[in-house]
Amino acid sequence: MESIRSGQVFRLWIATYTDWQPMQWSDSPPTATALEAVENGLYSADEAALFLEGFNASMLEHNEPIWAVAVPITIRYEGDAQAGMPVRGHTFACDRAAPGAAAEPLRTDHFHGFGQSPQRSR
Repeated sequence: MESIRSGQVFRLWIATYTDWQPMQWSDSPPTATALEAVENGLYSADEAALFLEGFNASMLEHNEPIWAVAVPITIRYEGDAQAGMPVRGHTFACDRAAPGAAAEPLRTDHFHGFGQSPQRSR
């Protein structure tokens, strides 16, 4: 999936509509009611258009008021720190482990310095 920083991102929803007739897959109803999210994720403009083209082109062949819509989303990092701010971190339980996984002590190669990717630090 495309990076959030590179442009507008979208959530895709399957919706229903009334009093509207789409003419092509890229049309968007003036008003619609969201039924369900396509997936719990974000899509780039290209990814969203690709999904809408496939889904809505198929719906043009049916007489059902069901349509996929791409809803522009704005990401906000509410509560995030900024450089120079005093911070107070969350305290995690020491015995926290993935369900069903044996607890394994952290090794020094699990830690990464600033500006290092996991691949560069191995």
